[in-house]
Amino acid sequence: MAELVAKTYSEALFEVALEVDGLDRIAEEFQQVNESFVNNREFFELYRSPQFSTEERKAIINEVFRDGISAELRNFLYILLDKRRSGSVLEIHRAFMKRLDAHRGILEATVKSAEPLSEALKKELAVKLGALTGKDVRLKASVEKDLIGGLYIKVGDQVLDGSMKNRLENIKESLKHIIV
Repeated sequence: MAELVAKTYSEALFEVALEVDGLDRIAEEFQQVNESFVNNREFFELYRSPQFSTEERKAIINEVFRDGISAELRNFLYILLDKRRSGSVLEIHRAFMKRLDAHRGILEATVKSAEPLSEALKKELAVKLGALTGKDVRLKASVEKDLIGGLYIKVGDQVLDGSMKNRLENIKESLKHIIV
């Protein structure tokens, strides 16, 4: 349900941003609002708290983001308050940014390795994944020691698991099926 709410509202904001030819501006503003909520949990709790009236929370949003956000984004935040969806704003932002990436032809890939990857290797991997997918690839790399070696790559819904951990598990499964 939460995913559907995020997708629906993010799509609505995306369409408004396209309509007013302000996609980059609204994306940047929404990023700033999101960072404000993430970096200041008390502010986020105040925005989503039913202890204050909707009008009081709108006044706070207006005061905090007075000149920092467009009327379109301000009205969007007001709509979230009116529809009692203010608690979903972080998920809506995530869905909006994902939609923006899709619009720009950017695909996010996750790479896990047992050791940190060099910047050169990350760039090379992003280029190769981009050639495979036909999109620009934004690489998110992380270290997971239990992989032992090799790489675990997730691009969209596809997973390429070339880790030593996976290979050892496959060998283990194969050995279980050997009749002695």
